[in-house]
Amino acid sequence: MFWMEKQRLLKCAVNKEKLRGRNMSEKKRPVVFMTGAGGGMGFESFKQMLPDLGDIYDLVILVRDSEKNHNLFDAYESQKGLQIVYGDLLNKEDVEKCIS
Repeated sequence: MFWMEKQRLLKCAVNKEKLRGRNMSEKKRPVVFMTGAGGGMGFESFKQMLPDLGDIYDLVILVRDSEKNHNLFDAYESQKGLQIVYGDLLNKEDVEKCIS
C-alpha cells in the first residue's frame, strides 16, 4: 500500500526528470509524514524512498526514541530532505514537531 502512495506522489510531478533539474528551492516540495519507520516494513519503505528525498519530496519520520531506532537512523541525520523526530505518536508535542 505504501508503494502505491509513493507512485501516486511521483505521478503528481509532471515530469520527474524535469523536477530533478529544476531549482526546487524556488518551489516547495511535497512533505511526506511517516510513522512506523523503525519497524520491518516501515524501514523497508523508508529505504525505498531514499533515492527521491530532497528532489521530488521531503520526508519527516517520527520514530520512538530507542537505541534500536538510533542505530537505524543516526546514519541518515544529514540526508537531504529528511527530518527525523524521535518521540511518540501519542505525544501531541512530538507530533507538532513533525507537522510545523
